[in-house]
Amino acid sequence: MNESLSRLRVAAYAVAAVFIILPLIDVYTNALPFDPGNAQWRYGVAGIASNYLISTLFGSLLGVVAGAAFESRLALRVFAIVSLLGAVFLVLMAIALTLDVVQLQNQVRPEAASLFYIGGTKALIKIVTIAGALLLTGIGAFKARKALSK
Repeated sequence: MNESLSRLRVAAYAVAAVFIILPLIDVYTNALPFDPGNAQWRYGVAGIASNYLISTLFGSLLGVVAGAAFESRLALRVFAIVSLLGAVFLVLMAIALTLDVVQLQNQVRPEAASLFYIGGTKALIKIVTIAGALLLTGIGAFKARKALSK
């Protein structure tokens, strides 16, 4: 490995962690006060979360690329697991969002219905797309890890 590249190891992992952790903190603080039993709250949180997901995806990919560049089996495993857990969580969120839209649609005023459906659809597209990308990132990380052991 290139010596100048190896000096970036800690920085690369730190930046990857920042891109994963800080957006989660933003979603958490924007979701307060918690009311998971309320479909309106869940719909709103899904919309908020969908706006932060691209950062977490980038952080995960950066961690995997850094792990591969630094030939770190541990980093590849950690970022693979983070990516796959994120993908599973987002699939569950997409299912919940779809059910919440169905549950809430009768409570939406007719003049606000189009915005309600557009917001839900936009959030769902972001969530599902990023879940797919996280799945591919996690699978790629495990494949890269396996290739290092050869």
